[in-house]
Amino acid sequence: MQVSPYVYPGILDASKYKTITEKTIIFERVINTTCSFFDLKVEDVVGKRRNPNLVVARCIISNILRHKYAYTVKSIGVLLGNRDHSTIVNLSKRHSDFMFTNQWEYRLAYSQIKENLYQWE
Repeated sequence: MQVSPYVYPGILDASKYKTITEKTIIFERVINTTCSFFDLKVEDVVGKRRNPNLVVARCIISNILRHKYAYTVKSIGVLLGNRDHSTIVNLSKRHSDFMFTNQWEYRLAYSQIKENLYQWE
């Protein structure tokens, strides 16, 4: 199988995609904005480690992708390091818990990341 030179060369599996799509551009924007806000590496967020700051970043990324851009939980799981769909559902529940308890730092981070993302639209 010949791979197009326009395939995203980063964290996505090049064998699955023949060209850059709008979904990969959106995912790249969301993950880069979140990683720059928390001063994290993309490889760490997509990796297997479960540090609290990585979990918070994954919660924000998965919620934005799911509710703003209508990604499925399965596709978010694939993009976030080949995780199971139930992991993404759990991240969504954690997001709700963070938002409705007194986690003002989480709310502030979430609103600032969304504001930075919506500047591009």
